[in-house]
Amino acid sequence: MKKYLSGLVLLVLCITLISRISRVNQNKVKDYSTELRMLGHQILLNAGDPYSKVLPIESTLKNEYILRFEQNWTLNTDTLADITKAIIKEPIGISVFECDANEEVYSFLLQDSKSIIPCIGRKYDPGCYYIKAKFVQDPRRFSNAIVYLPITLLCLGFFTFVFLTKPKSRPEYPVQDNIDHPVSKVKEYSFNHDTLKLYYNDHEISLSTKEAEIVSLFFKSPNTLLERDYLLKTIWEDQGVIVGRSLDVFISKLRKKLVDDPDVRLVAVFGKGYRLEVNGV
Repeated sequence: MKKYLSGLVLLVLCITLISRISRVNQNKVKDYSTELRMLGHQILLNAGDPYSKVLPIESTLKNEYILRFEQNWTLNTDTLADITKAIIKEPIGISVFECDANEEVYSFLLQDSKSIIPCIGRKYDPGCYYIKAKFVQDPRRFSNAIVYLPITLLCLGFFTFVFLTKPKSRPEYPVQDNIDHPVSKVKEYSFNHDTLKLYYNDHEISLSTKEAEIVSLFFKSPNTLLERDYLLKTIWEDQGVIVGRSLDVFISKLRKKLVDDPDVRLVAVFGKGYRLEVNGV
């Protein structure tokens, strides 16, 4: 129950965080028109025109803008490229069109410092030109992807862990048939739980303290699987350190002490634990 509650809390936090980041990014949408207007202003200044206007920036498609001018101007290819590099920091494609014919007369693409600019040094006659600027990559989408991807992976990983991994099964505590009796009898064996002594008929079998504790568990629940985790926790938990190999050593010793009756055997169940098998019960 706790893990499902934790998963729900994390889901709510992830949704809240993504929503908040999305609102912040929406408020940080870059105003390309400002940079493009500055680009137009510098073009006119370099053309010797400090007075005419740069007309309102038009937005046609996503990340595509049109820059128009009030008066004719002279297109100088290297000057246009240098101004664009100085003002625009994102990858951008610049195309210059002749107004009347609506035909492209010049274009270049700026992606990085190694971008190749064609036709450097050419100077066109003064005329009516407009510029179409297309930003190659949407920085909003890029920044969102950087932010959302780790959050998405974190949520996905957590939910996979919470909902798809099987919880480690707890050892089943055995049904203890003889728990209310001070002496448990298994065939010709008898074990006194008060004195922790084991007998075969009237003959006492010598047991160490740990051996006696283990025998006590098996004699209370004959023919019942006792899982390793249950045995280790019950016998060794109070010592603070549990060593799995110790259990195997004690089981081996106990087998040698339970050989008088062929109907009683201490057997291993691979990967699970041990069982005191008693034939005829």
